[in-house]
Amino acid sequence: MSTTIATEASAAEEQGMMDEMEAEAAMAALVAEAEAAEAKKPTKSKAPAKSKAVAPKRQLFDLASIGAIIEPPRKMSSKFSMVLYGPKGAGKTSLVGSCANVPAWAPILVLATEDGSSVLSRDYPDNPLLRVVNLEDWATAAPIIQAIADNETEFKTVSIDTLPELQEFNKNHITSNGENEMRIQDWGTLADNTINVVKMLHRSPWVNVIFTSHVEKVQDQETGKLMYSPYLLGKKSLQEAMKPIDIVCYLGVHQDKTTKETMRVLQTNPDGKYDASDRSGKLEVQYVNPTMMDLYVSLTEDPDVVEEADAPE
Repeated sequence: MSTTIATEASAAEEQGMMDEMEAEAAMAALVAEAEAAEAKKPTKSKAPAKSKAVAPKRQLFDLASIGAIIEPPRKMSSKFSMVLYGPKGAGKTSLVGSCANVPAWAPILVLATEDGSSVLSRDYPDNPLLRVVNLEDWATAAPIIQAIADNETEFKTVSIDTLPELQEFNKNHITSNGENEMRIQDWGTLADNTINVVKMLHRSPWVNVIFTSHVEKVQDQETGKLMYSPYLLGKKSLQEAMKPIDIVCYLGVHQDKTTKETMRVLQTNPDGKYDASDRSGKLEVQYVNPTMMDLYVSLTEDPDVVEEADAPE
């Protein structure tokens, strides 16, 4: 019986080996058939790899080709515009004249539209860095202002003393010295001419400009409160001409309650009573008996300049 079991086991083993061989042969046949079928297929040439498109180099616009001047932002220590206003006799013209003592801002030309420049000969006698032109009409004033804006003079600073009186010259020019009444469009022309003068001198890269003006009370459009503001002819002139100005300050005269001493006080920031502004953010809120050197020292923040300004003569 054991012999029979061994014989059956051997036969089964031989049968298994045969089945495996047949399976391998069948698989090999299938592989060969698949390879033959693949070989009969027409070969497709591979498309060449697409090269990445190279972006064309940008053509930069040449700003200089249209006359644009490219430069760093200006510093107010070397170029500024200012409106200095206050009551008559406060010392506006004298303060303007002290620019002659600031080397970076001299020489200075005062375009006097009122007969008040005699104070300059009193405060700055024989100073070669201070010169005055007494204007009498718009026809004389306009070409001088244009020449200054175009850097056709040697002056680093110019002052129009006062701007409202220059407006009066222009008003007389528009009305043929009062022969005609001012029409609505004439007031627009006056405002436009005033704004053009202010912007032209403000934008000039070669000259500082100081406009002096008298003072008036106006109603603040936001708060409704009355406050002191520069006086100009026409509401549009006041609103638009002041917009580009770097510094607007009020100069007043005050008396110390204790000592009874009279002093001039320059207000450079608004306080709800006086219209003032300082775009540099470097000026003190107030200066007592100020000079232009005081403002220059604040704008430069240069210790050497401070030391030089404080040095005894």
